[in-house]
Order: sequence, then structure tokens, then C-alpha cells
Amino acid sequence: MKFPGDGPAVWYNLRMRAVAVALLRKVLNASALERAERELRNSDRRAASSRGASSQLRQSDCYYPEASVSPPFAQSFNICGPKHGMNTVVHSKEMQVVAVVNFETELQGVTEHWSPRVVAQVNDQYVKVAKVLGQIAWHKHDNEDELFLVISGQLKIEFEGGKETVLNPGEMCVVPRGVLHNPVAEEECSIVLIETVTTKHTGDIETPLTKSIESQISGRTGASTLPERH
Repeated sequence: MKFPGDGPAVWYNLRMRAVAVALLRKVLNASALERAERELRNSDRRAASSRGASSQLRQSDCYYPEASVSPPFAQSFNICGPKHGMNTVVHSKEMQVVAVVNFETELQGVTEHWSPRVVAQVNDQYVKVAKVLGQIAWHKHDNEDELFLVISGQLKIEFEGGKETVLNPGEMCVVPRGVLHNPVAEEECSIVLIETVTTKHTGDIETPLTKSIESQISGRTGASTLPERH
């Protein structure tokens, strides 16, 4: 059976109304909910009688709860009902600003070779920048893989048996856990490292150049701030 005003736009409006009402029950008080439901019913009637009308959103089609009824975490909650359909928009003050990390900017603050600086964390991985020159030591990481990405210069990674990998700007490689390796830079090279948070600087050995994980975090001099983990 086809009802007057029946059509995709009307059914969309009905479905979206149910979603909006459910959200309103959680975030608005009873008086605001009553006003919103009344506005939604009026919107349904307008949609049923104006199937051919334009669906462009107009300011007059929006319901804005008063500031006094807005929940503490809601910046805005607008129920917008054009002739066909409805949009619900929620902006939360709890949303964190996502910091942008510029590798070149971070590297400008690195003045010591073989002294990585943590610039970000992704799950249980640290993202680090470093400048390297010469070589540090043959070493391995028994339990962690290690990613090397070259930003500028050239990095050679030597392996047992005389094998080596050469990385140019924009190139990367992953050294598997347990593999003995020796990074070498004949000229100053800027790199990005991605390592598990437990990865020790020089793995299973210590040298005069070895840096603790704590110093790699606290010694950071870049422009942005490493966010707290929750």
C-alpha cells in the first residue's frame, strides 16, 4: 500500500528521526526533548506534503537547544530538518586536537649524533628522529624489530656475512629482531626510527654513545609536545 507523501526521502526522515530522538534522550533534558520531538513531527508533515520541494538546508529548518539545556560536553547539537531528511550534528569539547609533527623541524633541534628524540607514539611504538654520522656499534634487539627511514643523506646498514643495505632519502627498511646490524653514515644523515617503546638504543650492548629511553623522551627539543597517553 502506498501512502500519500510516501517515498525514499520520507522514509529516510523517519529513520533519522528515530536516531535523533535516541540521541536527544541521552543529552537533553525533558523540556528540550519535548520541543525537539514536536519540531520533528512538524518536519515529517512538511516532508509528506512537499515531496517535490528542494531539499537544500535552510536556517529556519534547524532546531537549536538553548545554551542552558546543553550538556557540559556538548558544544552544539543541531537538529536540522529540511523538506526531505534530517541531519544531526554533535561537536564535543572532549575531542583532542591532533598535533602535526614536522620531521625537518624536529631534526633542527637535534645537535648530537646518535641521540634519538621521541616525537610521537603510535600504540606501543615510538616514532623518533636522529642525526647520525660515522658508526655507533654492532648490536641487535632480541625482541623488537626496528624501522629505519632516511630523511636526508645516506645510511648504510651492515649485516653479518658482509651483506649491507643502503638507504637514500625517502627509503626505509625494517631490521628484524635478533639480527646483528651496524648502521653507518659516511656523511651526516637524518633518519626516522620506529621502535617498540621497550627498544634499547644499542640493544644488547652499551657504549659511550648509548642513550636511555628516558633521555630520548626528556631530551626532546622539537616544537611540538608529545601528548600524554591515557
